[in-house]
Amino acid sequence: MASNVKNWKEDVLQQLKKRNKQQTSSYASLILANNKLLEITGTLKGKNAQLQAEQDQLKAENFQLAVKADSG
Repeated sequence: MASNVKNWKEDVLQQLKKRNKQQTSSYASLILANNKLLEITGTLKGKNAQLQAEQDQLKAENFQLAVKADSG
């Protein structure tokens, strides 16, 4: 009796593992692509912040040069 219960549980477990593998494998490439896009997005956000800071610095320098040109 105990072995029948064990066999039944093992059978159900194996069926669930098989179903899980079948249902998730079709999404594996999609998940990898999404992860890559998230990584690229993070990189681009960092680059954008860096460029924004550089732009602000250049605007400040431009303003200072314009003030010097007007006073000089």
